[in-house]
Amino acid sequence: MDANRKRVLELSEQGDWADVLQLVVLHPALAQAQDDFGMLPLHWACTEPSVSLDVISTLTRAFPGACKLENLSGMLPLHVAIKAKAPGLLVSALLDVNPQAALARDGNGRYPMDLAIANNLPSFTIDVIRKAGAQALQSATASTDSDNQSEDEEIPMLMKTPSMMTSTQSLEAVHSSTLSLQLKELLSQLHQLSMDIRVNSTSSSSTTYRSSFSSAFSSSGTDGLTSVLWNPSDRFGIVLEPAVKEMGARIKGFSSRSDVLGVESLAVGDVLVNINGASVANTAFASIMRFLKHSKGMCKLRFRSTVDTTAASKCSTGSNPGSEQDNAMYSKVAEMLETTLKKVSAVEETVRVSSAMSLCT
Repeated sequence: MDANRKRVLELSEQGDWADVLQLVVLHPALAQAQDDFGMLPLHWACTEPSVSLDVISTLTRAFPGACKLENLSGMLPLHVAIKAKAPGLLVSALLDVNPQAALARDGNGRYPMDLAIANNLPSFTIDVIRKAGAQALQSATASTDSDNQSEDEEIPMLMKTPSMMTSTQSLEAVHSSTLSLQLKELLSQLHQLSMDIRVNSTSSSSTTYRSSFSSAFSSSGTDGLTSVLWNPSDRFGIVLEPAVKEMGARIKGFSSRSDVLGVESLAVGDVLVNINGASVANTAFASIMRFLKHSKGMCKLRFRSTVDTTAASKCSTGSNPGSEQDNAMYSKVAEMLETTLKKVSAVEETVRVSSAMSLCT
């Protein structure tokens, strides 16, 4: 069975669905197989917008619980399908199995409705998600009472009852959507500002930058391990190659620009140890690249340095008045950026959820 589990995952990654279905029909338990990244065959199927509905239905019949399981990026199959711009019928098939998924946040804290709107999905698909959310609401409210008020505060605004809606909400939805888009643009500008600081800083101040702004996102210790964060919507800019005989991955080089937070702490030859806590040392290089290509949520990548950084560390601790001045400036800028990003992100979240609520009329 272990050989079959490995085989069905390989076939799923390759998109060979005819062979996948053959195996799953013979051994339904294979639909529960997960790879190193928490990806089920259903997750992989949802990365392909053109996949047959027969594939989705066969996999969900064999393992209905697949619609409720997240991968290591915090993505349900529904989130993966929406990000891949899957057709409405495929999205509907997933929601038929698990309507509650319409109210589940992804790894970045966004609801399916948010993802659908952000990815410019057709109105039919958005309506399917909205109706599924309303049905999940009715089911939830029918099985709860007034004693669950504290739990109700945690329920997404998408679930609020129709009695909360007013005749002015359609107008409010327009204003909320506009404001949400403006806030998203501001977030993008702030993020770009942080990137510009990285690119335009001098070699001396870039060391200071690493010790200030990037320290909030990357961590390294005496064990030679460095963690960085990458949002799949940003430029990766790190060229990887197999570490040993098509297994694992290591840094081959860098492109002209990378938006990975903490990338300054990495070097050519550093070995990728894990992704989101899952070890990839013994994972096929092709599987690692496929996961990164299709990942939709924030990824934490940990690298192990292959060189001794002790000497460099000693050099960096030397006294330099100019560097100390840069340190104060960049630390202040980093602190301001981090605080502003958090505040704007919080406001954008409130407006976005409020907008989603107004759409549920």
